[in-house]
Amino acid sequence: MPAPTLKGECVMRKLLAWALMSIGLGLILYFPLREKYYDYQQQRLFESAVQTPEAQTTSELDDQLSIHPGEPKTSDEPTRETEEETAALDVLETSPETIEMPDALAGLVEESRPNEPRVVDGTMIIEAIDLELPIIRGASAENMLVSIASFKNTIAPGAEGNYAVIGHRNITYGRNFNRLGEVSLGDEIKVKKGNTTYVYRISDIFRVLPEDVGVLFGTSGKHQITLITCDPMGDPTHRLIVRGVL
Repeated sequence: MPAPTLKGECVMRKLLAWALMSIGLGLILYFPLREKYYDYQQQRLFESAVQTPEAQTTSELDDQLSIHPGEPKTSDEPTRETEEETAALDVLETSPETIEMPDALAGLVEESRPNEPRVVDGTMIIEAIDLELPIIRGASAENMLVSIASFKNTIAPGAEGNYAVIGHRNITYGRNFNRLGEVSLGDEIKVKKGNTTYVYRISDIFRVLPEDVGVLFGTSGKHQITLITCDPMGDPTHRLIVRGVL
């Protein structure tokens, strides 16, 4: 077999350099695109919670919202930029990375149903930490990557019992329950559903081991809300529990 020529070696080096540059660029763009995708999904859900008095599925909004939520559609023909963005977001949506779960929350994750449209319970507002998020019904891994989520078998907001909501304590500042550890006793947790706002006041803040599921149960005769996330951030060993009462 003849030895490779100098010209052939140069071509191979150039191809290798281009390949390494492409991989590096892909890694740089991946995380911003991933957050953009989740922000897009979250915004759609937030608009459905704000604009309609009752819970609404995101599939009912498909004809109303464009890829850039809040901007009216000007044409039925997608632009090249929109097509490229949609293709990138589709890759993120099906990525195996998107279903990873911190060990501290893994035991509470509910079964995923990919073909089931998302339903919004309402909007949660915690002014003390500048939080305003849609609450998705169903604590699946996929739902929790988009926003905070209530358990399928939990009560409705404002009802007697314990309304349980779980969320990631993302590393990105202010994302989902990232700042939940900053709340104080007496702070308000508001849950807005249609034209009704339920105002809970924080009564307890504590931490439990991952195997403790007793926090999902309420106290008879009380109207409670329980927020659950992992603690500490980065390498969670416990769950942070924030409980409020009407």
